[in-house]
Amino acid sequence: MQMVVGLCLILLTAYVSLTNGAFDITLRDIVRTLLRIDPQHDYDLVILEFRLPRIVIAILVGMGLGMAGTVVQSLTRNQLADPGILGINSGAGLAIVAFLVFFQGKVKGTGWGPILAMPLVGLFGGLGAALLIYSFSKINGRLESQRMLLTGIAVASGLSAATVFITLKMNAKDFEMAAVWVSGSIYNANWKYIVSMLPWLLLLSPILILRSSIMDVFQLKEDSVLGLGVAVDSPAQQHRHRQRLCFRVGRHRLYRSDGSAYCAPSSRSGAPATAAGKRCGRCAARYGLRLHCKDGVYAC
Repeated sequence: MQMVVGLCLILLTAYVSLTNGAFDITLRDIVRTLLRIDPQHDYDLVILEFRLPRIVIAILVGMGLGMAGTVVQSLTRNQLADPGILGINSGAGLAIVAFLVFFQGKVKGTGWGPILAMPLVGLFGGLGAALLIYSFSKINGRLESQRMLLTGIAVASGLSAATVFITLKMNAKDFEMAAVWVSGSIYNANWKYIVSMLPWLLLLSPILILRSSIMDVFQLKEDSVLGLGVAVDSPAQQHRHRQRLCFRVGRHRLYRSDGSAYCAPSSRSGAPATAAGKRCGRCAARYGLRLHCKDGVYAC
């Protein structure tokens, strides 16, 4: 039901955008223009060059932002998270502003190169910010969602401050262009911009749809996610954790989930329960280790 309402709102908005403006057009004229029935230059210019590209690119951008927000909210387990909060948008904005400062006026023309230059610069800036946040968010090789969220906010503040500092050094014309790029605009939308966006959506959208069930599970707590069989660590990280656990597990008594001791070394059979031993037991179960005890010696 919600999807039907959303599609109806999109169609209604597209209809209003196509028919209303400084040059009003009837629905009949729109259909005749799209079907190439007695085409007229004025209608072709207004519909196919001005209004329709803006509508299409607005829909595509909305789809991309919606999917990006869904992924970020799943990874951070926070319904308010978005790429802007994590600092990814700030990284892209900083890269665009730096590009305008150093290369404005040097990239000219209407071909694919000049059109894709700034979007690609913004893409690499966003990826660089994401890698920076990821590197600061890891603890012992594992990614903590809350730490990633707080790190993203801090990185976003720093990158935004750097962007403001650079924009204050720009002239008025470059500052206006930078402000438009950072805030976003569909005023100069054309079919080349639309074609440049399609490969990313066509490649990444099916992947996100296939992984959507796993992203839904990530809304649960980590123990619940592990209980459902979803790996929260990469295979290399799991291997390192297994090796580290095998080295240290023999020093502690291990306990069942109910807290009762099992497989305790004979020399420490009367030793009190230790938190470290309980942690080792949980770690062993988490990483699929089978621990054996013989004569007080543990082995993985």
